[in-house]
Amino acid sequence: MSHQTVSSTLPISGSRWLIPALILIFALSILSMVLAFHQRTQRDMVHILQEKGHLLARSLEAGTRTGMMGRLGEATQLKTLFEETTALPDIFYILLTDSSGQVYINADPDGLARRSLSQSILQKLTQNDKVGWTISGKGENRHFIFHQTFTPVVRPMEKHSMMHPMKRQAIARKAAESPCGSPFCGDLFQPSSPQKTLVVGMDVQALDTARSKDIQHTFILAGVLLLLAVFGIIALFRAEALRYSRLRLKDTQAMSMEIIRSFPAGLLVLDAHGRLRFANKTAEALLQKPLQKLIGQDIAPHLPDALSHLIQNTESRIPESEILLPAKTSTIPISAGISAIKNENGILGKVLVLRDLSEIRRLEEEVRRKEKLAAVGQLAAGVAHEIRNPLSSIKGFATHFRQLFPSESPHHEAADILIREVNRMDRVIGELLEFARPSDIQPVKTFPLPLIQHALRLIAPDAEIKKIKISENLTPLPEIRLDPDRFTQVMLNLCLNAIQAMDEGGTLGIRARTEASFLILDIEDTGKGMAEEDISKIFDPFYTTKSKGTGLGLAVVEKIITAHGGKIRVDSILAKGTRFSLSFPL
Repeated sequence: MSHQTVSSTLPISGSRWLIPALILIFALSILSMVLAFHQRTQRDMVHILQEKGHLLARSLEAGTRTGMMGRLGEATQLKTLFEETTALPDIFYILLTDSSGQVYINADPDGLARRSLSQSILQKLTQNDKVGWTISGKGENRHFIFHQTFTPVVRPMEKHSMMHPMKRQAIARKAAESPCGSPFCGDLFQPSSPQKTLVVGMDVQALDTARSKDIQHTFILAGVLLLLAVFGIIALFRAEALRYSRLRLKDTQAMSMEIIRSFPAGLLVLDAHGRLRFANKTAEALLQKPLQKLIGQDIAPHLPDALSHLIQNTESRIPESEILLPAKTSTIPISAGISAIKNENGILGKVLVLRDLSEIRRLEEEVRRKEKLAAVGQLAAGVAHEIRNPLSSIKGFATHFRQLFPSESPHHEAADILIREVNRMDRVIGELLEFARPSDIQPVKTFPLPLIQHALRLIAPDAEIKKIKISENLTPLPEIRLDPDRFTQVMLNLCLNAIQAMDEGGTLGIRARTEASFLILDIEDTGKGMAEEDISKIFDPFYTTKSKGTGLGLAVVEKIITAHGGKIRVDSILAKGTRFSLSFPL
């Protein structure tokens, strides 16, 4: 049976740890993405605050230079500038200090710098880098501290290599005229004074809030992605499980259909309305109808009346009953039963099962016949023994009486008739005993062809008397296990019966061949043939169609063939002839 086999994909039950493992991998991947996003957000926030602090320092440097040009670059004016700048909503304080931690200008309206920054902290901030940052404080006091070297007297553009030469000359000329060596010089920025550092405290709450919202949104998005991933994985595995189940179902259906098609009983599946949905080949053979062409139609009108009544019965289950179906030459006994197909909603349809009882009836008849033969054989054996002894005495007295009278005497003729009838009765008794005794055959490995030819030589004189032609078709035959004497007895009996059944000028056909694992031997005549009712009885003891027959010859033949493990079949047509087919296992 060639059908698609079940896929090698493992069912979901075989990978119960795979779904949690995949979910864990997705969760870790999403968590790493969230952490990376958090770190990037942190860097972006620091970068924004650094840029803001740098721009603020540049702006304060520019403002200081502008004040110095108007001779207002003193500490008082700078403090005012710083305090005005701290009025911005996200600036907590601005300090001007040096590397020793000394504060020159302190614009700290809320006192946050005083609470958060000691002189030692300022020293650490200003000693390491020219530009730097840190985050200080907790809760409401948490803020971003930016520090950068404060050099208002040196413009950044002066360091630029692309500055126009005339502009550099003008600045140098003003620096030479300035008493402190700079065109913009105040008391705090003399060349001998320590390097100043600008410290700016900035609010990070807005950025923290924005960052928290971003993180919250990120976690929400990550959760949604994780849920989608989980549902996707589960859906994928469910789809795989469904595909696997469909493959299993497809294979199971294919296997079931193959089993149903080759089922020895006939099956008809009907829906709830009596329409044919399926029928196997056995049902078609039994009903002798092309049922495949009737699929989807109401099947009742196409069935014999007995089956139509079964289908129209409303009972859910009907026990099997025997029905005779019409055939070409006779009837076929079948067993028919019907069962309903149900679910929770009611009856979905019906299944009609048809079983051919022909073989069962044949075997039953054969058993009855053999029982009958056994009983007849036992009876015949008892009767034969009781009769044979008196017959011997009768034959002896008849022989004695015949000797007392001359040959032309009527009494002598009467004694001859008596002796002949006694001899005939003795032959019948011998056949009875032959039939009654057990089949003690003694098979040996032998070639059947010489035995067949020997039997034909023995019956040749009888055939010549009636001018019967013997037609041989004998192919080389292999050795088989046979009892030579009993096999010859069978051949003689069947051939003589065939000769006796023919008129002058008939033909006796003998054909031997091998088919599969059997030796087939056909003995055919062109005689009168037999009626159908006679064929079923010819192997019964004492049944004969010949006026002088005993009715035991064919019974003995069948017994010998059966003892060899073979079979005998008869085909006969009235006025045309009869053929006996013998089969012996090789």
